[in-house]
Amino acid sequence: MLLRVIFYSVCVIAGVFEINAQDKKHMDVDPIPGTTFVRLNVTSVEAVSYLKPSQNSKPLNLYFISEDENSLPRLESKVLGPMHDVSVMVEKPRMANSGLLGLGIFGAEDYKEKCNLYLGRDHAYELDLKYGTGNAYLDLSGIPIRKMSITSGSADVFVNCNRNMPNPSELDTFNIKSDLGKIYIKNLNELKAKVVKANISFGSVELELNDQLLNNTHVQASLGAGSLNVICNNQSIPVKVVIQDSPLCKIKLNEKFIQVSKNTFVNQAFLDRVSPNQYYIRFDLAVAMGNISFK
Repeated sequence: MLLRVIFYSVCVIAGVFEINAQDKKHMDVDPIPGTTFVRLNVTSVEAVSYLKPSQNSKPLNLYFISEDENSLPRLESKVLGPMHDVSVMVEKPRMANSGLLGLGIFGAEDYKEKCNLYLGRDHAYELDLKYGTGNAYLDLSGIPIRKMSITSGSADVFVNCNRNMPNPSELDTFNIKSDLGKIYIKNLNELKAKVVKANISFGSVELELNDQLLNNTHVQASLGAGSLNVICNNQSIPVKVVIQDSPLCKIKLNEKFIQVSKNTFVNQAFLDRVSPNQYYIRFDLAVAMGNISFK
């Protein structure tokens, strides 16, 4: 039996559903006429999570597998003007209301819960994704995303957007926050982010660029004791890097970068731009005790 969540009221009233053992494997959300985008909020604690494009037109299909009947997803759906607001919470009762622990800063290493989320490509999304411990695998290929935020407590989060299926929309702001976890973004430029803001405490963020730029991208990163690794194997992509460093940090730029002023570096492709309007990617980085590398 499918659990469908349908709200046509414009008032701010949330519907909360806890599914029984018979229905726990599948939940879905139907589109709501009159809304222009979907804001999807996901909080996953101690689970292996997947997010992929769907083959149907529903904003959300959720499949959940768990051996623990007390570990069931909670789904909320509400309408706020033009926005269809959908929230998914995957946590165990003992984790609720526990602060940093509730975000999975400390957790088990054996994750028996698996949460699969499928998003329809017919809807524009704003994604707010929070992962505690465990692993998360996000395939964003062809999904229209306007804004996105990823937070990792100590989870490993892997994000990909295929080269032949870029973001159909323009991603206004992409926020990344890593406390202790690792966040890996493959084909960053396929997401078409205008601004990427990364806050790295003790974790690590790795950004990989492929060989095409679809727009200008401005990466702003602040590092405590964490690390930022940028992989750009194609030297034809114009790159500019501005670093505010400290005596306690470690900076490693490959030999292709040229220092043009204090704390400012560019590659040859940036110097060879035929027009100031040619797309390029800029990094503004501030680091305290962390590590920054460009490969």
